[in-house]
Amino acid sequence: MVRRGRYIEMRNHRSPDEQRELKRRMQESRPEIFAEIERKTSELLQIVHKYNSLDLAANLFFREIFHDPDEYVESESKLKPHWSSMPPSSS
Repeated sequence: MVRRGRYIEMRNHRSPDEQRELKRRMQESRPEIFAEIERKTSELLQIVHKYNSLDLAANLFFREIFHDPDEYVESESKLKPHWSSMPPSSS
């Protein structure tokens, strides 16, 4: 992979048969991926619906208010991504 401005150039060394097989496997996995997205969305909605929406918004705001958006540069940050500080799923 090479980045050229706003474009990314990607090359591989698959044969045409290998590429067809990869595409076939990707197409076959789509229903399973969509089903997993739906399951995870349902789980998230169950968790979110347990709380008052104002409390959720206030807590999210409070977590992010201490970052100065004029000085924050994501690529230079030593902070963990926001989702990594959440407790692991119990499933």
